[in-house]
Amino acid sequence: MDDDFWRQVFTVPFLAEVIWFWVLFGGICTVIGARKGIPFQGFFCGFIFGPLGIVIMLLVSGNRKPCPFCLEKVHEAAAICPHCRQRLGGCGLNPFTPARVDCPRCQKEIPAPLTRCPGCGWALGN
Repeated sequence: MDDDFWRQVFTVPFLAEVIWFWVLFGGICTVIGARKGIPFQGFFCGFIFGPLGIVIMLLVSGNRKPCPFCLEKVHEAAAICPHCRQRLGGCGLNPFTPARVDCPRCQKEIPAPLTRCPGCGWALGN
């Protein structure tokens, strides 16, 4: 009698539904991972862990770091922040160490270590 029960439970349609279920979670985690710059890790995490993979992918920070100007998360390799449009560094430099900043009020260059414009006194971050 036990063999009949397991044969009825593990039928081909049931196994196909289980496989689609895990592939669906892999796809959802791929989308979450793609927004964080890690789509392949997202798929495998969702495919292996299923619903728990979604929680894991929501908690992972990916390869995004906060912009030093607006503090929004941007990709590590970004040259310009898509939120505030500030340049994040030059070629060969750490993109999160800005080479220079232009003052939005007087358009003078503010060197990276300074927090106020030497021309008009405008404070960075305003």
